Amino acid sequence: MGRAQRRAIATSAARDARVEETTLAAASPASAGYVAVNGVNLAVDFEIHYETAFGERVCVLGNHEIMGAWDVSRATALEWTEGHAWKTSVELPAGGVFFYKYVVVRDDGEIVRWQDGSNSMLVLPESWNVPSGSRYLVEDTFSGTPSETTGISENLLAGKLMAVEGEKTELIEQLQVQKNMTQTALEELLKAREELAAAQTKLLSSPTPAVEAADIIDGGVSEENEFNGFTR
Repeated sequence: MGRAQRRAIATSAARDARVEETTLAAASPASAGYVAVNGVNLAVDFEIHYETAFGERVCVLGNHEIMGAWDVSRATALEWTEGHAWKTSVELPAGGVFFYKYVVVRDDGEIVRWQDGSNSMLVLPESWNVPSGSRYLVEDTFSGTPSETTGISENLLAGKLMAVEGEKTELIEQLQVQKNMTQTALEELLKAREELAAAQTKLLSSPTPAVEAADIIDGGVSEENEFNGFTR
């Protein structure tokens, strides 16, 4: 293997290692990069029942930018429908993990009431598990009690975490292989440099054979005579 080839292998291995480390860092479901990594949005329909007073409205607020990023002034307002069912639809990245909560606000922006309980969790299926044109329905209660969506989200999150751990293990193994290849290539490169340096040292230390002037003259005469076919 030539020096140029060894250097190319070492460079490629180091580049692949950096790419794998970057991919590994973005593989957590909790990271901002993970929730939008596939670039596919899913229509999510939020629905909750609540009887408001005049001048009040129900909004949903969450950790995603589309849901206001926990800024009440940017919360998504739901629309009242018959039976005091408040509904809205937003598009969120498929495969994402989100946290959200409902809040009742007046028209002037004053908060009247927060949904009871802790923040709700929403885990969306991956894009390849969602039929084209389908919608994802989220039905909640203002008491904050777990709903069918809660159980589905917990199961999806458990499966997602298991998949991520498996991918992380595989990436770590691949990264170790690349590191070993890089180390081997560097060792071979250093060995080749040492061999080249030893060869140069040996060449410089070797004595140069002396050439006598008479030998050159005699040799020239002999060759000339042989060429002309006679002796001078």
